[in-house]
Amino acid sequence: MKQIFGIIAAIAIGAGSAYAGCGKKVTDSGEVTSYDSDTKTLTVDGAKKPFKIQASTVVKNAEGEEVELSDLEGKEVDVVSEHNKADSVTEKAG
Repeated sequence: MKQIFGIIAAIAIGAGSAYAGCGKKVTDSGEVTSYDSDTKTLTVDGAKKPFKIQASTVVKNAEGEEVELSDLEGKEVDVVSEHNKADSVTEKAG
């Protein structure tokens, strides 16, 4: 009986931690084609899907200074995201 309870507890703990989130960060590169401030959606040419912008998203220009996302339209950027939610948008030095 103790073994069965131990197995069930191990499965429950393993399933719970797997559901918590994968934590996989993806980097996409391309040109910013548009930013819709109403829906907070960033479209990057070369990425599979548009990105949702969060309040915590860090946006930097090529010099490393924080800027508005609208300042990067038409520029080459790297976007680090998780589940299509942008964590950071950084202009490529060029």
